[in-house]
Amino acid sequence: MRMGPEADSAASLSYLFVPGDRPERFRKAYDTSADRVIIDLEDAVAPGATVSARRNVVAALSGVDRLDGAGTIAAYVRVNGADTKAFADDIEALRAIAIEPRNGLRGIVLAKAECPAAVSRVREAFAAEIAVVPLIESALGLIHALEIAQSVAQTEGIDRLAFGAVDFSSTSGPSLLTRTSTMPGRSS
Repeated sequence: MRMGPEADSAASLSYLFVPGDRPERFRKAYDTSADRVIIDLEDAVAPGATVSARRNVVAALSGVDRLDGAGTIAAYVRVNGADTKAFADDIEALRAIAIEPRNGLRGIVLAKAECPAAVSRVREAFAAEIAVVPLIESALGLIHALEIAQSVAQTEGIDRLAFGAVDFSSTSGPSLLTRTSTMPGRSS
């Protein structure tokens, strides 16, 4: 697994999501051959378990609950969308981890990224060595994807966008996904 700081997220090929409310799975996920582990504080967390999931992430990535003798696991964390109350709490908790030496926070995946301002809010909250990956998961995010991509191209510490096809199709319908998947090629 290429999870260390020397691993370039642009070279990552596989991402393994693990629910934040299932801490017994964190080490198992980390020990796989996935290029990146993403601990999910958003959709994969059971209703009502957001606060405990956030505590699990803090414990695993800050080293408070060291999972091995040498330090913490290393992972990205998918935070709730910028328009939710949970977003501010997620960012606050992860900022506390990020300032600790030898922490395991490698990046933030912003769920339901829908505008450049939301991505900027995340980027400004963390030092440049913490990667930020905007996740396009809605029709509004797709409408603003070019603006988000242009802002990303000009921002250190953001090297990619991600597309969440499942959430996108569940909110927009699979027929929109089929039609829009060919739009960039048609419009170029």
